[in-house]
Amino acid sequence: MVQFRKKGQSDTPGSTEVLESEDFSFLENVDASVDGSPLSSIKLSEKPLPLDEMEEEKIDSPSSALEDTGDTSPLISQKDEPLFQPEENMVFGEREAPLEAQQTQAVPEGIQERLRLIISLRGTVMLFLLEKRNDSLEEGPRVKRILVPLRNVTYQAIIAFLAQDMKKSMNAELIMNHVYASIEDKGKAQTLFNKHISRIRQQMRKGVRNEFPHWAPAAEKFDLFKNEMDGNNSFWCLSSVCIVSGMDLLESFYNEMYALARVKKTQSIKDSVKEKKLLNNAHRLIKYYSGSYLEKNQHNEEEYVGGYLFERFNDLPFREWATSFFKECRRKYIFCIEQVAAREDLLWQEIKQPEYLENAAKLYKECAYAATCAPIDHKLGEHALRACLRLYRNAGENVVAAEGFYENYKRRVYRVEAEWVPEKETKALLYDIGLLEE
Repeated sequence: MVQFRKKGQSDTPGSTEVLESEDFSFLENVDASVDGSPLSSIKLSEKPLPLDEMEEEKIDSPSSALEDTGDTSPLISQKDEPLFQPEENMVFGEREAPLEAQQTQAVPEGIQERLRLIISLRGTVMLFLLEKRNDSLEEGPRVKRILVPLRNVTYQAIIAFLAQDMKKSMNAELIMNHVYASIEDKGKAQTLFNKHISRIRQQMRKGVRNEFPHWAPAAEKFDLFKNEMDGNNSFWCLSSVCIVSGMDLLESFYNEMYALARVKKTQSIKDSVKEKKLLNNAHRLIKYYSGSYLEKNQHNEEEYVGGYLFERFNDLPFREWATSFFKECRRKYIFCIEQVAAREDLLWQEIKQPEYLENAAKLYKECAYAATCAPIDHKLGEHALRACLRLYRNAGENVVAAEGFYENYKRRVYRVEAEWVPEKETKALLYDIGLLEE
C-alpha cells in the first residue's frame, strides 16, 4: 500500500464537471505497442527536432533501467485537435530540494496557462507537450501538440508514480522505496533519483525551446515537478503544468456513483437528463480506460485490453507498485460502469425501449472484460457476467448472444487460469440459461 502525505486540498473531487470541456481524443490515435515506442502510429505534421545530445543511452536490461540513462528520441508533432480548458490544480509551497534550488521560481503566468504536459497512463506512459494559442492573429496552428518519447523506464516510473494522485505530495524516501526498490544502497538510490529528476527537467525544457521557440526565454522556469522541505524530509509532486488524462474523471465519477449507490431506490428513475449525463460520463471514462475497445472491435471482443500501466508490470522500476495501482483503478472503474449499467437495466425494465437494453448489455460486458485482464478479479468479473446473462434471459434475447458473450469470457479466463471453475451462483445461472449441462 503506497502511503502519501496529504497536502492542501481534499482528495475528494467536487464534481464530474471538472473535465467536461477537456478533449484527449488524440490519445486514441497513439499506438504504443510497436517496439515499445509511443511513436508507432503517429502521423507527423512537421519535421521532428532532436533532444539534448546528453540524453543518449538505450535501456537494454532490467538493471540498466535504474541507471542514469538518457534518450535522444525526437519530439513528434501532432495535428491540431480541440483543446481542454486548463483545470484548477492545487498549489504547493515554493521551497525546492537542494539539488536544483535555483529552479524553484514560479512558472510565469503566460507559459503556465498556455503550455501543458499531458500524461497518459493507459497501458504505458505517454507524455505530450501541448499549447493553445489564444490569439487568432498569431502565426502557426491554434493548437500545437508534441509527443515526448521518454523511453527511459525509470524516468517514466518517477512521473507515473507521482501521477497516481496529483493532489498529494510524496516523501522522496517513499518514491525511492518503490521506484528504486532493487537498489539496496540508499545513498546510490538518492543520487540516481536526484540525477533522474534533473535529466527529466532538462529533456522537457529542451523540448520547449526546440518546439515552442517563443517560450525559450521562459523554458528554464517550466517545471513538471514541485518540491518542498519539511524539516529533513523532502516531498515531491507534479506541478500545475501537468494534467493526468482521465484520472480526475475516474475519481470524481467514482465519488458520484458511490453516493448514488447508497441512496435507496424507492421510486422509478424519472430524471432522463441526469441518466443521459451519467451514461455520457461512463462513455468518456471508457474512452480513457480502454480506448473504447468494444465499440471499435465488435467482432473481436475476446482480445479486449484496458487499464493503467499494464504494459509496465514487469519493468523493474514499476514492479513494486504498478500492479496495485492498476487493481485499485480497475475496482473504481468497474464500480462506476456497473452502476450506470444497472441504471440502464432498470430503465429498460420500466420503459422497455431497446436502447436501454443495448446500453446495459454493453456496459456489463465492459466490466466483465475489464475484470478478466490479468491479474484477473474473479469476483468482479463473474458479478458482471451474471448481470449481463440475466439481462439477456429476462429480455428473452436469442441465446446466441448470451452464449457468445460467455464463450468470450471463458476463453479470456482460461488463457490466464486454465483450471478456472465458475462460482456456484454463476454455475446455477449457466444451468438455468442452458449454457452449462449437468
